[in-house]
Amino acid sequence: MKDLTKIDKPFGELDDATKGALLLAHLRGEVIGVSDDGLTFMDCDSPSWIDGLIYRVQPKPVIGEVVLHGVGPIYHSLHPNMTGHNQDYKISVTFPTRDGQYVPGVYTSPEGMQIKIEVAE
Repeated sequence: MKDLTKIDKPFGELDDATKGALLLAHLRGEVIGVSDDGLTFMDCDSPSWIDGLIYRVQPKPVIGEVVLHGVGPIYHSLHPNMTGHNQDYKISVTFPTRDGQYVPGVYTSPEGMQIKIEVAE
C-alpha cells in the first residue's frame, strides 16, 4: 500500500486498493485533502471523490516550539534585573510552531514580558 499522504494522481487514475484505503481513512476520521493541481491541498470534510481531483490523507502537522531570546525594555534604575542605570536585561519567550510556522497568539516569558505573533495578510 502506498503512503496515502503522498498521493499525486487524480482519484480516477488510482487502483482500487488505494481508492478503498482513502475511503476507509475518511470513514475512520482522517483529514482528507483535495487538490486540482497537486500542489495546494485544502481540507475536505465531505469528499465527492471526483475522478479528476487529487485526494490524499492530510499529513499530521509537525508540532514544535521556538525560544526567542532578546533584550527587554529599559525601565528605571530600581528595576530588580538591572545592575545600573539604563541597562537592558535579557528575556526569553517560548512559543509553539506548527509545520515550521509560528502559531499566532500572545506568549508570556517567565519575567512577564509578552510577544504577540500575528498572521501576515
